[in-house]
Amino acid sequence: MFLPENFTLEILRLFVKADVAIEEEIADLVHRTVEEFGRLDFAFNNAGISLDAGDLRGNYRNGYDSTDSRR
Repeated sequence: MFLPENFTLEILRLFVKADVAIEEEIADLVHRTVEEFGRLDFAFNNAGISLDAGDLRGNYRNGYDSTDSRR
C-alpha cells in the first residue's frame, strides 16, 4: 500500500497507571479515557505480574493461578 506524499497521522495517547486487580482503578481508567477522548473504542488488557519462576519442572500451578483473574 502506498500513501500520498502529504499523508500525516496524529497519534493520541494517554498513560494512566492502574492496578487492574482493583475494580475502582479500572473504572477510573475508563472514565479518564472517555473524559480525554470522548469515547473508548477498544481496550486490550496486557497486564501481567512478575514471579520468581523457580524450578519449572516443579509445581508451577500456584504461579499460574495467581495470574488468572477468573480465580
